[in-house]
Amino acid sequence: MTGKHTFEPTRRTRILVLGVLPAVALVLAVAAGVFKWQVASSTGVERARTESVQAARDITVEMLSYQPDKVEQQLHAARERMTGEFLGIYTAMIENAVIPGAKSQGVTAFADVPQAGSVSASPDRAEVLLYLDQTVTVAQKPPQKTVSTVRVTMVNEDGRWLMSKFEPVTAQ
Repeated sequence: MTGKHTFEPTRRTRILVLGVLPAVALVLAVAAGVFKWQVASSTGVERARTESVQAARDITVEMLSYQPDKVEQQLHAARERMTGEFLGIYTAMIENAVIPGAKSQGVTAFADVPQAGSVSASPDRAEVLLYLDQTVTVAQKPPQKTVSTVRVTMVNEDGRWLMSKFEPVTAQ
């Protein structure tokens, strides 16, 4: 028997090669794309979470710490890291009360944020919870320490995290 054996694709083989395999390849390509998007998205959220928490800590310390002889420049510098309605509220408060009071009464304030955590985050907006310690000294009187919790809203504008809201959290 020296007959040649030739392979003739059956209808079933042609359907498999021309229909099913390309469909499987397409499904795998779509799944890989979705997976890559999810990884990239979660990386962006994690970066936003980390950066917004650090920015919230830094801005809070900057806006609540001052010395009477430098109060104006210190608090005006803090405004550069704020935005929106909060910027106007903060500016009015420091111009009308904090700066004049610090200068006339010799007020020194020091703030620290021993704990902070992300409540929610996206690449352009974040909510952060801060545990805040502030020590205020008026002239030669003993320092007064207050402990509070605040919730801040951070927005990412042109790659910079800015504070757009600052709300004390009250116990309920």
